[in-house]
Amino acid sequence: MKLKSKAFTLVEVMIALMILSITLTALTGGQVMSLNTSQKSRFVTIATSLARDMMEDIDINSSIQGFSYVKELGEKSEGSFEEEEYKGWKWKREVKEVNIPISKIMNTFMSSGDMQQEAENVGAAQGDQQFLGLMASNVERVMKDSLREVSVTVSWPVKAGTQYSSVVLVYYMVDFNAVRNFVPGL
Repeated sequence: MKLKSKAFTLVEVMIALMILSITLTALTGGQVMSLNTSQKSRFVTIATSLARDMMEDIDINSSIQGFSYVKELGEKSEGSFEEEEYKGWKWKREVKEVNIPISKIMNTFMSSGDMQQEAENVGAAQGDQQFLGLMASNVERVMKDSLREVSVTVSWPVKAGTQYSSVVLVYYMVDFNAVRNFVPGL
């Protein structure tokens, strides 16, 4: 007569341990990925905040000192953060003139077949087109003098400082006084 054994065999124990180890490995991998994503998210948030603070400083100073402050910043500037918690972090600021080719846009627009027909229907004279061309070049000049693209890049070290990740914040600043002088009533 056979007795029923209530004990586990070695094979059953090994299978149970294998299933447990596979499950723990999957859970650990998920946790590591979650921690890495959380850390990157934290760095992106901090970098965005630092870049925004730099932009706010530029905006405040330009409102106090005028648009000439933005023009005097120079084209490029780089540096690092002084705070110990941002050791190894870098910033770069670029200020660029924005050229919008109003004359080319208007010429393209005016030379399209539909616009030529409309101009003929309205009876637009050659002088009107010359006036529009002059107006477009004046608008280009005012925009070139009164519009700047300011970008701030904040980078932080990844992989022991051999590689960097970064966030770029772009802001367009307008000298509204120059625009108001060009377009009365604004």
